[in-house]
Amino acid sequence: MLSRGFKLSTQAGLKKPKKKRIAKVSAAIEPSPQGECMEVVATASLGDNPNVPAEECAQELSLTQFGELLFSLWGIWKERNDRIWNQKKSQVVDVSVGLASRLQEFRFHSLKPSPPKTRGRVVWRAPPVGLVKINVDGAFHHVSRKGGLGFVFRNEDGIMLGGGACRLSGLISPEHAEILACKVALEFAVEHGFGPVMLETDAMEIQRQLSAHDSVNTSLLGRIYEDVRLLLEAQVLHVNHIGRHGNMVAHLLARHACSLTEDEFYFSVPDVLQAVIAADICAL
Repeated sequence: MLSRGFKLSTQAGLKKPKKKRIAKVSAAIEPSPQGECMEVVATASLGDNPNVPAEECAQELSLTQFGELLFSLWGIWKERNDRIWNQKKSQVVDVSVGLASRLQEFRFHSLKPSPPKTRGRVVWRAPPVGLVKINVDGAFHHVSRKGGLGFVFRNEDGIMLGGGACRLSGLISPEHAEILACKVALEFAVEHGFGPVMLETDAMEIQRQLSAHDSVNTSLLGRIYEDVRLLLEAQVLHVNHIGRHGNMVAHLLARHACSLTEDEFYFSVPDVLQAVIAADICAL
């Protein structure tokens, strides 16, 4: 039971059918004529019947689809309760945009593949001789929708050649901050003549998307992905994934960017990075 007057059975979701017939699942918001509340209408296209209640079609969904449906319904139901009990007067279009943003964040965190287990501590590795490695990271605050990005350029000796920390606003998800970090770093590389380079991130989904050359990203961030792919084609030889401990310099810059009043760019090691860069060089 999600709340009084609304019930969705989850028992059917435990059985997996032999044939999947679901073409589309949707959750819509309909304001009442009096404007006092919003009704949740969950439907699915099942075979030739375009309007099957979610309660009846749950058994036809995969676990991934069913999880996304429940998450979407929860988001709409939360907005409805805020309107009734907290006098929140959100427009339907704002609720829809917010729901799309939260769903994308849910997919980014919950549905990405688990990183492979490694033995020992993950450390930063220097690039091959003649290449420059760019490490990037993004920070995101889900309440303010603000954050920051950080990137650092280093050579085969671990020497910092350049970097930056930039504030971000209007973000829709952590993935948004991560892909913007890639875009800004690559634009910085083009502007200042760094190359050839290799790109490294601790966001596995970003690495997977940028390495899938034949796929088209149709998400809200698709246009940014396309911009980054064009920059990659010009100068980047590899896109790697590394664990957080191997990406600490970019991570610290992204966190530092959140407190800045204006963007910062570097061509020498700033005070905030002295210790961590020295530790990385010692570990080479």
